[in-house]
Amino acid sequence: MVFFEWTKKYATGIAGIDADHENLFMIINVLHDNVEKNGPEAEITPVLTALGEYVKRHFLSEEKEMRRAGYPEIAKHIAEHRAISRRIQACIDQGNEHPNSINALELLDFLKDWLANHVLKSDMEYVPYVNRANEPPATNGP
Repeated sequence: MVFFEWTKKYATGIAGIDADHENLFMIINVLHDNVEKNGPEAEITPVLTALGEYVKRHFLSEEKEMRRAGYPEIAKHIAEHRAISRRIQACIDQGNEHPNSINALELLDFLKDWLANHVLKSDMEYVPYVNRANEPPATNGP
């Protein structure tokens, strides 16, 4: 069963960003499936590693798009990224030091909240700026 399903409401219309977000849904669903099969003691280190790599790559990509588009709220958005990154890194560090010590259900709640609040709200705020920056220049006749 899918824990969190990608739907068009999460689509930004920016191909690379949407592909990244769909990948995040996949990572979250893999984590959920692992917890469902193996209970709260599930080995989640590989999923955390994938999530950590995702966060670094995706946030850099998103921030590059916002800079290119001249998004005026970029500092606030980057601060949100840093907070999410710190939370994910803390989980990775905890998992490395004390395997099976992470509460996977709390992590799933955090990730679901990330999608609902960051992607659906914060990310959607920069979309018009990036879309305008991606528009081809207007031509003045033939």
